[in-house]
Amino acid sequence: MAKSKLVEANKFISLTVAMISMISLEVAMIYQFGSNDSDFKLVMTMVTGFVVAIVNSFMAIYMIVKANKKLRATD
Repeated sequence: MAKSKLVEANKFISLTVAMISMISLEVAMIYQFGSNDSDFKLVMTMVTGFVVAIVNSFMAIYMIVKANKKLRATD
């Protein structure tokens, strides 16, 4: 059974929102409970943000490639 394109896109958007929420939670917890090591705060936030950006980029590329294949198949 083929998935609806809207349902699949909605799942990707929900995953993106969840990852951004994780970054916000991480920042809040590090600043509340972490030590005063500003380098640690910076590195952790940068690494998590980079991972989220990479995952989102791969999801976007996947969706674009899949859409292009569908468009070519319908022509």
